[in-house]
Amino acid sequence: MRKAYLLLPAILALAAANLNLSCRVELAGEPLEGLYAPGAVTACEQTALTAAEEILSGPAAPPAIRRRYVLGFRKPDGDERLLTDRLLRSITGIRLRDGVFVNGSKLGTVPDGTRLMMLLRSAISAGMPASAVSGSLSGRVQIRKLYTRANTDSSDEELILRITELAPVVYVDGQGKVV
Repeated sequence: MRKAYLLLPAILALAAANLNLSCRVELAGEPLEGLYAPGAVTACEQTALTAAEEILSGPAAPPAIRRRYVLGFRKPDGDERLLTDRLLRSITGIRLRDGVFVNGSKLGTVPDGTRLMMLLRSAISAGMPASAVSGSLSGRVQIRKLYTRANTDSSDEELILRITELAPVVYVDGQGKVV
């Protein structure tokens, strides 16, 4: 019987050593996947708020986040990058958009970079001389996701004009000569 009394504290110590304090996160009433370490949630909140204040050039209102703490054997497995992204996008005045870059210089943002590129290809085709077989931009156009202030998107037409000014279209005929 005495050995059983000594075994019980050892079992409890082993169980306690393997318990993890985690939290489930709700953002604007919507639960997020996974469990997060409480310190990681705080770090993600601070990162998102700092980024938002830089983007907005001033104070930002923190998002409504709710934590439900859980003590269990399961380790935190939530994606902190996803949490930071969701926190940042939930801050009033911040949007995730497609940034348009020509030769490394940012020209503006649009809600849908794929649509812009289709319109740009159509504009290049529409302006193609009859003697040309192909046309391409003389510079490099990139579309990258970025966070920006809300309501700062450029129009597709404006960006197409600016792209073709910075990277003029080069048309080539069947012999490879510039038209």
